[in-house]
Amino acid sequence: MSVSRLSPAEWDAVFVRYLASGQTQRTFCSTNDVPYDAFRVRYRKSERFAGKRRGAPAATNAPRTGTGFVAVRSRPSAVGSVAAAAATAVTIRIEGGVAIECPLLIGIETIASLAREATR
Repeated sequence: MSVSRLSPAEWDAVFVRYLASGQTQRTFCSTNDVPYDAFRVRYRKSERFAGKRRGAPAATNAPRTGTGFVAVRSRPSAVGSVAAAAATAVTIRIEGGVAIECPLLIGIETIASLAREATR
């Protein structure tokens, strides 16, 4: 494919095919005869890539745990008692339909460890 002659609309069509393929950028480019470097540069500048950029994390006053998670504090009035806390769970949903449900009494480090293992 001669990418030097593609119009912006043609590049957009390539990006639509790429997104529908479910392939990595490198695999898509090799199977569709698109130069990877040209694709990468054009895709990052395209509207299709908007919102997927890694930017600065959202401003928050919550302390960071060093694991990529933001520490969360529950309000005592919302929990009520230890029995109510044990009965209340936190659900974390991960790609592929994986859901981790943990009682609030489990520490954030344990939940972070479970989430890391589930994404492997």
